[in-house]
Amino acid sequence: MQGHVDGRGSFLSAEEHGGSWTVRIGYPQDLARYLVFKGSVSVEGISLTISALQENFFEIAVIPKTWTGTNLSHLRPNDPVNLEVDIIAKYVERMMSPGHFKEQSESTLTMEKLAELGYK
Repeated sequence: MQGHVDGRGSFLSAEEHGGSWTVRIGYPQDLARYLVFKGSVSVEGISLTISALQENFFEIAVIPKTWTGTNLSHLRPNDPVNLEVDIIAKYVERMMSPGHFKEQSESTLTMEKLAELGYK
């Protein structure tokens, strides 16, 4: 993971299983193409593995040390979370795009996009 925020999701739930946790995270549809079962995703800067993937949410398995040593244990339903998708998926998408060697002349970063990501 690179430490960049690709979008905002929402903490939906956490269920304990003998000291470990299954955490469910809702995600925006524009990130769906980058998420795969057993692929990497970062939630709140914590690199994790997707253990289940559905149309509107994914689940991650969290070990006790990660649960107690991060802010995941303090999240409440509907709390917003920062998400980062695996950079390899972005590279593959770019390489498969027509004209991927052309330089981009316009930035896709806008004030609206920054506001969506929580910058004010």
